[in-house]
Amino acid sequence: MSKSFVTRNQDFLSVEEFSLASSLSASTIRRRIKEGTLPVWQPGGPGTRVLLAASLLTQASEIPRQVASSPASESRPASSRRLPGPRLPWKRR
Repeated sequence: MSKSFVTRNQDFLSVEEFSLASSLSASTIRRRIKEGTLPVWQPGGPGTRVLLAASLLTQASEIPRQVASSPASESRPASSRRLPGPRLPWKRR
């Protein structure tokens, strides 16, 4: 790659730099950080900038997403889910 941040041989990249170097968008990277599938380092502690290891670039597209699923939503098909609130008069049977 001819990106300047990759040729500087950095050990860590910001979210934006990681996004440019990988095939992932910045929002996808932030989502995967929140899910815990991408490990990060915050040199200034919590609440400061987030850095990702440059070595993760080779693995970034292969890291699986953790899909949160609730057992209740899997037991019923989507068409039979009942929304909260009062039932309509013609459906009260």
